[in-house]
Amino acid sequence: IMIHQGKIFMSGEAQFKAHEMLECADDLKESNDRYYNVLASASKGKMSYADVVRACKKDTYYDCKQALELGLIDEIASYSKK
Repeated sequence: IMIHQGKIFMSGEAQFKAHEMLECADDLKESNDRYYNVLASASKGKMSYADVVRACKKDTYYDCKQALELGLIDEIASYSKK
């Protein structure tokens, strides 16, 4: 599993006024804040809000065991060929 901050992608020809960019930045900050709270809450105290923010500042990868230990996933599914 990978966790990261939200991102905004703009096309090469996109033009925005300063107030539009600021509104977009505010929306992104609000969206990231909700995401961080969800992850911190899901971890049931294993990751603080600050831990989540720190991990999301870069793309952070967790293997399935780490994700389970941190409460980011509920279970590890098994797969068997038949």
